[in-house]
Amino acid sequence: MAIEEIRDMNGVERRMGWVAPDANNLKMRAARTSIQDLRVSRGLPPLVDPKDYREIDFYSGPLFGTRVINDQRQCSGCTGWSAAQGLMRQRIIRGMPFVKLSGAFIYAHINGGRDQGSVIVDAMETLQEVGTCPEAEFDYPKIYTKQIPANAVADAKKYKLVGSITIDTFAECCTALLMGMIPQFPISVGGNFERFTSNGVAGVNKSSQGNHSVHGAGLKFINGEWFIVMPNSWGMWGPFRTGICFLSRAHIDNCAHADDGYAHADASWDAAPAVGDPN
Repeated sequence: MAIEEIRDMNGVERRMGWVAPDANNLKMRAARTSIQDLRVSRGLPPLVDPKDYREIDFYSGPLFGTRVINDQRQCSGCTGWSAAQGLMRQRIIRGMPFVKLSGAFIYAHINGGRDQGSVIVDAMETLQEVGTCPEAEFDYPKIYTKQIPANAVADAKKYKLVGSITIDTFAECCTALLMGMIPQFPISVGGNFERFTSNGVAGVNKSSQGNHSVHGAGLKFINGEWFIVMPNSWGMWGPFRTGICFLSRAHIDNCAHADDGYAHADASWDAAPAVGDPN
């Protein structure tokens, strides 16, 4: 499948880098626990009842804010950059020092030596087995493993994901957020997507074919409906130029058949000092 290119609202050319999982990726997925099975094993209902939803904020204030937003620039590395951002948020949730982590390092391990996109489960596997380094040590335009310095490989061991849980639907993403996890999933970007409402809700494309990897960083109740807060990997983008917008149920459920949604369950602890914190 050819990589789709669009020009975003800031005039930057963006390459839609999420690609559908293959048979091997689906085997990797089958080896992971689903969020509903995890909850049932803990004696909980499979999903959190919508009447028990509450607003979740893993995206604003001094702990999160724009310092966590990253920018994949002109490459097809959305899967790597959104995975790095997800791990950054998970680390903050767990009380770890802020470190600006590299999306390029993750993408380099999963792009097969070509800038032609990647699959979310491969990013999960890399974060669990290899980790990622600070962004200051490896970043775009370097996106291939042969370009990675030895110190970045060594430092990546400090910044790992501990467990990834399969998710598919809007309800499962909401449940993950309410459990303190960060969901990462494909959506369809292009067409109506950047036609935001005054409240910052993105437009929904008619296509059910995903093309872009993003993650959720909160729940927001707007005009009687629940929305997922979506930080993008396009820098200071979006309706408020803060890097975020809001996604409706349709954005996620339209691509729920993709079998490539995961929740970042936990992060490995490291006591390293903060890196890349501008504050």
